[in-house]
Amino acid sequence: MPLLAALQMVAANVHAPATVMFFVNRLLAKMAFAVTLVIVTNHLKDLFLHK
Repeated sequence: MPLLAALQMVAANVHAPATVMFFVNRLLAKMAFAVTLVIVTNHLKDLFLHK
């Protein structure tokens, strides 16, 4: 996801402390996981509904 990469680059350029970067990366990872989960769930729903 280009958006996540861009956010990480911006955060890195701000020279944030390691702890802040750690939490930012964890938050981004959780967001990416949630988005992926929603997409997969929608695809599965479509598959079952079209049968």
